[in-house]
Amino acid sequence: METLVSELCKDLGVLRSTALTESAALSVSPCSYCRFAHKSSWMITVSIRAKAEYWAKPSTRPFLIAVNDEVAGFVTVDDEVTHPEANFSIGYFFVGRKFPGSGVRADAVKKLLGLFSGCWQIFHINQNASASAFWKKVIPEATLNTFSVHSESIDGYDCTLYKFRQE
Repeated sequence: METLVSELCKDLGVLRSTALTESAALSVSPCSYCRFAHKSSWMITVSIRAKAEYWAKPSTRPFLIAVNDEVAGFVTVDDEVTHPEANFSIGYFFVGRKFPGSGVRADAVKKLLGLFSGCWQIFHINQNASASAFWKKVIPEATLNTFSVHSESIDGYDCTLYKFRQE
């Protein structure tokens, strides 16, 4: 079962995860259109500027993250980078609160990074404490400790940026 759960199903473009129970499967699937729900109880502590043109760019690649055919979140890969040698960045990344501590977020990142070879940069806004803790843990695991850390101002926000090469 573990082999089946961790294999890349090339015909479906689906990645399955072993971070969940054997009966569960995580998928990271390309999508051309994503619909997002908003709950009034959610709080956003940092005002993120909307980028309408971002979604129209061919280099913006959205992926749905699904667990057992249930949408768990989404992630985008893009080429909006601040370092000239970087090819890829994660633009947006969200996994619903229904999946805390399950390894879905970390596994989705690791599977996604395996889809794109080249130089990556991933950053988080320093005011986002949960993002800071997440990336501080996941980047060393996903890159086998072969990364550099930089402090930068991006879109007016103080950020921590991780840079690494993925083969």
